[in-house]
Amino acid sequence: MKACYGENVKLLYTDTDSFIYDVKCNDIYNDIKNDINLFDTSEYPTDNIYGIPRKNKKVLGKMKDENCGKVMTEFIGLRSKMYSFKVEDCHLIKKLKGVKKSTLEKKIDFEDYRRCLLEDINLYSSMNLIRSVNHDIYTVTLNKLALSALDEK
Repeated sequence: MKACYGENVKLLYTDTDSFIYDVKCNDIYNDIKNDINLFDTSEYPTDNIYGIPRKNKKVLGKMKDENCGKVMTEFIGLRSKMYSFKVEDCHLIKKLKGVKKSTLEKKIDFEDYRRCLLEDINLYSSMNLIRSVNHDIYTVTLNKLALSALDEK
């Protein structure tokens, strides 16, 4: 990416098999179209406004636009598997490993990620879980650290 975009690309987030970049250029979708063999565009709509063909479905090593042509407008990455971003159609994506999906959907919003990053706060969330010990089933309420900008790994 640096070879292609130089100082106009910034790595925002990385994990085992993914990168999130901020790229400043005239038309990223034209660049994708011109280097189509580098990308998996198989999930783009067939009639997308960029004229990008659907190619390279699940081919290893290909880069993929997970938003399928929709522009990411805001991104907050706190640490591995803990990030959130907004897409141009007001769609919100939240990732938070170790927290139940229902808790993430109902109790944690984008502003919580922002506050955690900018105000250096930790956000705890209460979750009800089902546990089993020696075949006895019971429920437990767990107050767990949900969001934190401190990465101790």
